[in-house]
Amino acid sequence: MEPLQERPPLAAEARATLDLLASIGMPPLETMSVAAARQVQFPKAPGPDMAAVEDTSVPGPAGPIPVRVFRPRVFDQPAPVLVYLHGGGWVVGTLDGYDLVCRQLAVAGDCIVVSVDYRLAPEHRYPAAIDDCVAAFEHLQATADAAGLDPSRFAVAGDSAGGNLAAALCLRLRATGGILPCYQVLYYPVTDRPGAWPSYTENACGYLLTHAAMEWFWNHYTGHLETSPDDRWPEDLTPLGAATLAGVPPALVVTAGYDPLRDEGEQYAKRLRDAGVPTLLRQYPGQIHGFLGLGSDSLDCIAATGEELRRVFASTSPLVR
Repeated sequence: MEPLQERPPLAAEARATLDLLASIGMPPLETMSVAAARQVQFPKAPGPDMAAVEDTSVPGPAGPIPVRVFRPRVFDQPAPVLVYLHGGGWVVGTLDGYDLVCRQLAVAGDCIVVSVDYRLAPEHRYPAAIDDCVAAFEHLQATADAAGLDPSRFAVAGDSAGGNLAAALCLRLRATGGILPCYQVLYYPVTDRPGAWPSYTENACGYLLTHAAMEWFWNHYTGHLETSPDDRWPEDLTPLGAATLAGVPPALVVTAGYDPLRDEGEQYAKRLRDAGVPTLLRQYPGQIHGFLGLGSDSLDCIAATGEELRRVFASTSPLVR
């Protein structure tokens, strides 16, 4: 894939974020301990009010998985659901860190959002995170009636490593014959191993997520995992390496121009389309990785996501009990 021929200017909020990090002298992520990296917080405004927010848990393969449920209003029939899988390179990321985004998505999509606090690496390496995400999704669907949820209108979304997990969840459920989400939203997703694309060279450093940081995340998540004899990684680790993407849910894929992951995200959107999967690619050429929740482009992206979710949920007949 050819890189962008002309580099647009950085978006104002992207520049402000980079300037803030420079002013506080934050060291490169790959030089930090896991514990120190987990202490890094980006200030975000409070999200919109909800009718209810509940911290609870669902059963998982290694014990209870914490989830946070956002209800934007009282629904008078089984409600559509967006299962959200947070980013953070499979190493960092919390329910609190994604509270704003989940509230915004609940309002924009007029749906219940369930944020999943899956196990993190390196304490729990691949496939722990995807195992938890699949278990949480399947449990929520299986118990939908009791919770006032519509099992026919479950979508999945995630950003960065969470985008990887959302795509991987769809591939896992396709492989096992499980009930697939009706839609997938992939914000600047990890779909391939680090370093395989020109955007890694263009954006190797200086734009928040660096090539070195992605290697740091990848190594913590995969450990000493090796490829198969035909040099393939498992498709629920590198979804772009799947033999085919046919049969997965329709998708919205979002990419940022100043992001090492830009090219693999756009290639994933192309492969989805080539496989006959209805796919919308939304590009933000002046943005950096992780812009969701920061500034006007984030609000535009959330609004576009909400429009797509409402369209999909409206086209799927609710199951009225």
